Amino acid sequence: MKFTAHIGLGKTGTSAIQLALVQYEGNLNPQDGNAIDHEWLSSPHTKEKTKALFNSIVNHSKKTGCEHIVWSNEAISNNPEMVKLLRELSTWSDDLDVQIILYIREPGRWLKSAWEQWGLVHKVLSGRVHTRYNKRPLTFQNWFRDWGKGIYNSWRMWQGLAEIRFYKEGENIIDDFCEVTGLDLPRLRAYETPKTSEVLSRAIYNNTYEGPVFTDKFDFYTTYGPLDEYSKKYFSLKNIAVYAQSLREKSMPFFETGNIKERQINKEDYSRLLDQAIIFSIEAIGRIDQLENKVKELSAKLDDKA
Repeated sequence: MKFTAHIGLGKTGTSAIQLALVQYEGNLNPQDGNAIDHEWLSSPHTKEKTKALFNSIVNHSKKTGCEHIVWSNEAISNNPEMVKLLRELSTWSDDLDVQIILYIREPGRWLKSAWEQWGLVHKVLSGRVHTRYNKRPLTFQNWFRDWGKGIYNSWRMWQGLAEIRFYKEGENIIDDFCEVTGLDLPRLRAYETPKTSEVLSRAIYNNTYEGPVFTDKFDFYTTYGPLDEYSKKYFSLKNIAVYAQSLREKSMPFFETGNIKERQINKEDYSRLLDQAIIFSIEAIGRIDQLENKVKELSAKLDDKA
């Protein structure tokens, strides 16, 4: 039996691999039916942990009939306890062939992508984003020193145990993953790089919070359509001729005006609307959300006193 552990360093196509593995019966989810969760994986290493993971692999193989079990988990890339566990697992049984794969990306490209995701879109550290009015702003430099450098360098602890492979820009990571594992998975893509406008909007919104901000806080506001959709909704003049006819008075000498031309959003309109509204509205959204949270806290305190 073969077991492949994909220890995905973030921003190296991990989500695409995991999405492709969803359709593979040999895909192991250690949280199914047992207590192997992230907290358990981060706890101090013991032989009992190795045995539990080994049993999960064997049981999943028996359940699915797959002789090649695969597990992908990017959350343990910087977990030294998991290095100990998988090192012991690799020699646990002669009947289990253990393969450990970790992808690493060129530092400059990784830093750009990681800062946008975890510094701006999904703010993982405290502090307002790059504001001089805060004693401890969440600048790129602070983020790199406190979080980014450690996350990127976590691959080094896997040296000598895992096969370190390079993430190749512009290529489908699943092609390489299938080549090295011998699997045949669907070529899928996941979580494409968000548009600049979305990253900027989330950064402005997250800047209203001092603490970390999960992406779902702002997700609600991204469900609204673009300006073009609102233009069509509010400027649409369908059937205007029919309604206009009902207003005509034969005693008044109106001239035929022909078809009424509908208004449309042009580039200049876009620029003015964006300049005038986007920053104000997103900052206002953040303040309203925080005010609502404070109201809930105060209400809860009043209920406790009642």
